[in-house]
Amino acid sequence: IYCPRALRSHQRTHTGEKPHLCSDCGKSFCFRSSLRRHQVLHAGGSAKPHVCSVCGKGFRDSGYLKKHQSIHSGEKPHLCSNCGKTFTSFLNLTNHSKSHCLDGNQFQCPECKRHFPTKERLSSHQRTHTGEKPFCCSQCHKRFSHSNSYQRHLRMHSGEKPFVCPLCGKRFNDSSNLRTHVRRHKGEKVGKTHVSEPCPHCGKRLASKAGLETHLRIHTGEKPHLCANCGKRFTFLSALRRHQKTQHGEQVAKPHVCSVCGKGFMESGALKKHKTKKHTGEKPYQCSQCGRCFADKTNMRRHQTVHTGEKPFQCSVCDMKFSQVASLIRHRLIHSGQKPYHCTYCGKSFSQSNTLKTHILTHTGEKPYQCPDCGKGFTEKKAIKKHQRDTHGTGAHSNTHGSGAHSSKRALVKHQRTHRRDSAPYCFILI
Repeated sequence: IYCPRALRSHQRTHTGEKPHLCSDCGKSFCFRSSLRRHQVLHAGGSAKPHVCSVCGKGFRDSGYLKKHQSIHSGEKPHLCSNCGKTFTSFLNLTNHSKSHCLDGNQFQCPECKRHFPTKERLSSHQRTHTGEKPFCCSQCHKRFSHSNSYQRHLRMHSGEKPFVCPLCGKRFNDSSNLRTHVRRHKGEKVGKTHVSEPCPHCGKRLASKAGLETHLRIHTGEKPHLCANCGKRFTFLSALRRHQKTQHGEQVAKPHVCSVCGKGFMESGALKKHKTKKHTGEKPYQCSQCGRCFADKTNMRRHQTVHTGEKPFQCSVCDMKFSQVASLIRHRLIHSGQKPYHCTYCGKSFSQSNTLKTHILTHTGEKPYQCPDCGKGFTEKKAIKKHQRDTHGTGAHSNTHGSGAHSSKRALVKHQRTHRRDSAPYCFILI
């Protein structure tokens, strides 16, 4: 820094001070040059003579056009000497480099104690705790905490795919998808890279340090995400959003509608997964141990813990272990006595969402499970299975040593002991 004025100007990048105010709209800026560029918008200077040859987007300045074109090429010439990460612009590299130089002057989040190089980055991060969503989509009214998520969402509506592969011309709506695609051209192995330290509780490795920090909350019970409406806290941001929707009536638009059943989804990927799982019957994911097929990769991985017997998620209160994190979260409700699911008909509360769904059927009179033999309806799947065993003799627990069928799993297990005595343990349970 060559003079005191330049030093004062530079210090604003750390303090977040914005002394330059636009008289037309009230927006503030750190630097006078930024204010001048902004005021061109109010002065009617909307001409954008510098046009991108790939996507046709216009810019007022040739420098902005040059920076924009690196999006299409995927080029990241600016290399961080500390961790090897690359960036499209020197400014992004400079901001990133500050994360390697943490000291007492950094901005710390009071909720999770993470450090940030600037006040703006801290403010942006704190929205993950408060649930604040200042960016609103004008088409579906969905709200976002961060600008980059908002911009990515807008491209979903417009169908814009500004990121072009320089090798084959394929277009993408997200730069990360383009980078992954280019790596495939180069023959690089594409998949999840586990770069974090192993979890001290279960040994699991995550794709990033931030991912590990989020994962640790499962074991510690930390709940950093606060509902601004009722003060309730949540372990994950997704749980906070679900709570705000179900308990406080925050409506979320679902523009992607299934053509078969009419169910709406917020994202096209969720709609595609729904169609595969519910309507096509396709099950592309097969368990390597038993050959069972699944419509969803997550369900297959959940199933595979049956074979491994792995139970990495332990309750901190009673030391009971679970193979799935969802099971641990449900189990914790027993200790806390919390019943977050409320019936809109009678106000009764439940600790499990499935129990609430079954309870609501007692109000509506709906019986979604129908016996194919006699047409009798039931509110629960286990009830129709019991009915089929007891009334029609179908779906019973069968024994391959004879023609005998048993009305319960317990009776079959007791019967199987008679075969074990003569060394013929070849009984199977057909459910």
